[in-house]
Amino acid sequence: MVCNCTRFVNCVLFAVLAFFTLALADVAAPARSSKKAASQNENQRRPSFLGKNFDYASFTRFDAEAPPKDGLVQSNGFLALVESGFGKQIVLIPAPGGDAPGNTSDRLVALEIDPPIFTNSSGRTFDLSASAAQRKVTYFADKTVYHAAFNEGPEISFTVYPVYGISAAVLRIRVDRSDRPLTISFRTGGKGLESLPHTDRQLHYGSSRWPYRLLFATTRKGKQKADDFEWTLRRGQEATVIVSLGETESEANRVMNEVAVSNDLFAARTHQAWNAYFASVPLVAPAEPIRYTIATTGDERTIEPGDLVRSEVWTWRGLLTDTVQVRDLPSTPLVIADWPHFFGMWGNDGIAEALSLAATNRKDLARASILNWFRYGVNAQGDGTAAWTIFPSGRNTFAAKGEERNTQSVPLQAALVGQYVRLTGDLGILNEEPGGAAKDRTVWQSLVAYQRNLPKVRDINQDHLIDWTHTYETGWDDKNSPFVDEHGAPTSAVNEQVDNLWSLEEMVHISRLRGEDPSPWQREFEVARAAVREKLWDPETQRYWDLDINAGKLWTHGENLDAYDVLYYEPDLDRIVAMMKRFDYPKKFNGALLPTLAFDTPNWGGYWRGPSWPREYAQVALALSRAGHTSEAFTWLARGINTNLGPVIPENIDPKTYPEKQEFSGVRIMGYTALDCLAFPDVAGLRIWAGQDLTVKADPSIGRLYVRGSKWMGDSYDALFDPGNPTLVWRNGKKLQPLAPNQIWRAEKNGQKVSFEPIQTNTTRSAAKN
Repeated sequence: MVCNCTRFVNCVLFAVLAFFTLALADVAAPARSSKKAASQNENQRRPSFLGKNFDYASFTRFDAEAPPKDGLVQSNGFLALVESGFGKQIVLIPAPGGDAPGNTSDRLVALEIDPPIFTNSSGRTFDLSASAAQRKVTYFADKTVYHAAFNEGPEISFTVYPVYGISAAVLRIRVDRSDRPLTISFRTGGKGLESLPHTDRQLHYGSSRWPYRLLFATTRKGKQKADDFEWTLRRGQEATVIVSLGETESEANRVMNEVAVSNDLFAARTHQAWNAYFASVPLVAPAEPIRYTIATTGDERTIEPGDLVRSEVWTWRGLLTDTVQVRDLPSTPLVIADWPHFFGMWGNDGIAEALSLAATNRKDLARASILNWFRYGVNAQGDGTAAWTIFPSGRNTFAAKGEERNTQSVPLQAALVGQYVRLTGDLGILNEEPGGAAKDRTVWQSLVAYQRNLPKVRDINQDHLIDWTHTYETGWDDKNSPFVDEHGAPTSAVNEQVDNLWSLEEMVHISRLRGEDPSPWQREFEVARAAVREKLWDPETQRYWDLDINAGKLWTHGENLDAYDVLYYEPDLDRIVAMMKRFDYPKKFNGALLPTLAFDTPNWGGYWRGPSWPREYAQVALALSRAGHTSEAFTWLARGINTNLGPVIPENIDPKTYPEKQEFSGVRIMGYTALDCLAFPDVAGLRIWAGQDLTVKADPSIGRLYVRGSKWMGDSYDALFDPGNPTLVWRNGKKLQPLAPNQIWRAEKNGQKVSFEPIQTNTTRSAAKN
């Protein structure tokens, strides 16, 4: 991550890292008899940037001379502020429209807020975004601050933040330095909402099409014109504008009044709420810098522990940003792919986002999203079907006009529900009756109906492999494959086979939790896994490939990254060795970042035909760690997470020009990438993936590291892995008995009691899944 932090932040980070290293070294010291000393030692093992009271929102600080990319987003789930240049904001709100649902049909570009303009008593004008000045923009997780020192003019700061938990935002203008009074002009302009008759100190916007009202109010007396406010300020003075959104005008006024009576307009509460969220998310921090070499160039690179944690925090921030939290629409709250471009819950993005949120203090949003997914998406066209996307309006892509109307979701419905239950301990969701497409069924009954009938919908030749027969179905869009290159040729794509295997393992796990017979799901899992190993493996190239169903041949034209997902289930050491040889080859995958298509493939380049997608690193890393390549898995996952550019969580990146150039695709916050952060504790050694109860597996190849906030059955687990020493584990802050690193340990929860039992001798490299 590129970050020009202040000297103060650098000093703090240096002190933190030094403290972390010394604290971890203390783990191996002999126990002291003094209880006070023992307590101090335990506290020292926790680095301060993983502590409960750490100021994460300030820690995320990212300084730049100008916005690093266009279209950066701040959102509280009720409205979004999209940055357009230096200081200009475009307001987006949820507002269903259009005859048919589509990527942006349920959100509205409501209006624009221009950067403020300043005029001194001599008549000289200073435009925040255009006049000659030394500029700086500072991004924090909870706000954005613009600063301009105009040439031979004033110094100004402009702070913008959505209020956490309320459908409001605040824009604060401050005169930091000026020799004379300044007249400030603050102008708005309606887009999807039009200007309505205004009242004193308030601007009103609305539309006859929707009942929504958007209000602007100033806390400082000044002049008011058609669509702007005007104030006269001196040095040290400020003017503030509150933006409030309501389903009706009275609701918008209620929200406005709630914010206005706050002494600081909820700035501190917003800061504290973000910090509480960050204190709940899983984080992983190595004790030492991660060092690696870019194989294609020979350049040596380093990721500092603090920088990695900062990247994790920014990624978790992006996840919560990609939510719609209004309560007045049929399918909200809901996770969405992003605000500007993909305003809905996709079958790949949304499932990953809901799972990730389940590991935080906003699991309420995860639960609501899952229920809406089953209400409007799963079995929506008959048992075994699942819509590609659902939207806040309650519509889905089966009603769309484009190719997505025939597209099925990736087969991850059971993985979504099962892992949610294991993360939260919320067995009650299985008995919820969502209604809608679920009719009178519970979530569990709907899930059983979906999984039983999935082969009828997605396995066209009954060979126990999931088939790609409609556009987008795998989530890899223009992937080098028979389906794309042979114009719709049915394809058994590698990545969906692993999705299905994960889901089948979750069906086994949930059945056992409910006291039901898991054997039918276990049998289907075994048959499907055998089909993958038999039909997608090529002995000649020693690799897994997609299958061209019509031709009955493996598609060896496109060497895609997702083939490595299968290593999650690979027991054959020779196959693992052969595939890792190709993986490590610089002309294939071992570049600055992992390409989705091998570098040496003809006609390399496209949306999914080469660019690196950081969100895909989770699946690859989980597979590599299960195949005994934990060090590679850990390092690649860290490298993927560390691709953020401050608040920018990239969708995809050109791996051939990175890191010298940061050529990102258009999506600025890819909430799906939080799946990397969710998988990070699993790769580090606290495993819960694919129907697995909490399993602790220390791997000395990744060195000393600390895991904070990994979730299992509603509890939060911390762990300290230190090669050669027992693994230390805390449950909800309480220290448990140390676990010997030469054993693999599995947790069992009975009521409120948790115990660990050894299940297998631990080895540093194993070909089999543990």
